[in-house]
Amino acid sequence: MYNILVIATYDSFLRSALILSKRINASKITVSINYTQKNQLSVKQLNDIGLTGEYKVLELYKLSKKDYAQYDIIILSIGNNLSRQFLTNFHRDFLSETDRPLLISIFAGVIFGQTDTILCKIDTDILLANCKQDTEIAKRLSELYNGNIEIINYGLINIDNRRFSSNKKEEKNIFFIDQVKIPYSRQERTYVLSKLIDFARSYPDKNVFIKSRVLPGEVTVHKDKYSYINLIKNFNDVPKNLSFRSENINDLYNEMDLCISFSSTVILEALYYKIPVAVISDLGILERYASNFFLDSGLLISFDKLISGNRVSVKHEWFDKYIDFIDHRDAVLSRTIKEKLISKKIYTKDDVLFGGAYAFKREGDIKQKAKKLIKHPILFFRDSKYLKAIKQAFKFT
Repeated sequence: MYNILVIATYDSFLRSALILSKRINASKITVSINYTQKNQLSVKQLNDIGLTGEYKVLELYKLSKKDYAQYDIIILSIGNNLSRQFLTNFHRDFLSETDRPLLISIFAGVIFGQTDTILCKIDTDILLANCKQDTEIAKRLSELYNGNIEIINYGLINIDNRRFSSNKKEEKNIFFIDQVKIPYSRQERTYVLSKLIDFARSYPDKNVFIKSRVLPGEVTVHKDKYSYINLIKNFNDVPKNLSFRSENINDLYNEMDLCISFSSTVILEALYYKIPVAVISDLGILERYASNFFLDSGLLISFDKLISGNRVSVKHEWFDKYIDFIDHRDAVLSRTIKEKLISKKIYTKDDVLFGGAYAFKREGDIKQKAKKLIKHPILFFRDSKYLKAIKQAFKFT
């Protein structure tokens, strides 16, 4: 039984980390959240995630080496910059000590094969990759920076591999998965909404649902500047079979007969459950919308073709490369954790001169700090190394 600390930032990061921590043989799970701004997590998000009173919740900036030392495992579900910052400080504090918590890095969703996103997590003991492609990239990076890391093709964490796969023949419920910033502009989002209205109008016997990322009035880090719920007010005669859903996505897969989106992780999860999917190509194949990731998947299709009745299916090679994962993944992870803790073959900063977490100070850091001082003065002083030094000095007076 392990004492586990989960370090996370936003709702999707926290959800994935908690799902994983429950699969590990944990006696106690503590949650540490890195707050970067007000209203980072809404009450609804916390309820959806299941962050109830059974968990002790701490703020990351308050934790010290002494706090970390009481845990067996630390699960890192954080972004690139915070990963580098945390790992640099962690390895500095523990130096070459082997009697320290085991570090497990994870990804909250699809990362589209981004090397930098993998590299900044390479200075950990175990890395859970999303797919074969990410696993191969991570292994090549580990040859340069961290020979002691264990890399597991664990697959997308939110996937429940015990879930019964869909085998429905009738297409009744069509879900469009909203992404707050994809597409970004009002014009693009209005266009998408108009096509969904056309879809619903063309098939009055089917239900067309828009799965909202953020609800109106919900205060969260995700700013839905042009929400579909607000934009739909500009349309007349909206068909009754078009509506919005806000439940946890995991509760909707059983209803889903067709999943439509631009580049949501939900697309990949639906594919695993054998739910037909469609990746919209109307706005172009753009890196900023990550639609280029699906270029060879066989899943790209226009709204007009969908409405005309055309459907697409995933290419087997693409599925094998980006979605499939190892069998008995939780048993493999459990065995790896046990072996690491027993052998103490863990990563130390002495292993290499520069690891993925290492970064030279850049000129841009000054601008970034100035921007943080202006926008978030309290957080700026809270994170300041000088403030930490003053606090430390007062401990000994």
